[in-house]
Amino acid sequence: MPHWLWFSLFGLVLVAVAAFVLVIGGILAEPWLIARRIPPQEIEALAERLMREHPDDPEEQALLEEHAAWHRSRARDRVLWSLVRREIRRRQSDAGRVPHPS
Repeated sequence: MPHWLWFSLFGLVLVAVAAFVLVIGGILAEPWLIARRIPPQEIEALAERLMREHPDDPEEQALLEEHAAWHRSRARDRVLWSLVRREIRRRQSDAGRVPHPS
């Protein structure tokens, strides 16, 4: 087989692997990048509102909102509600309540 053919095949494989790595990297980095753009005040305000409106289990309500955002393919809302759930868990553990087991 001529050398130019081997180099061409190697180049094609290299391009395919690079594209795969970029796509997977983008999928994995997207939630982190979105979370960086959500102001902490918005997360705290939503957590406060849920804890006031749903005192029995505010984390479950946040989970329902996250699930609905996932079904609507709204990545920012999904990450937002995930962060709200984390904030609710933190507040409940600071207050001595046992967080929801989800």
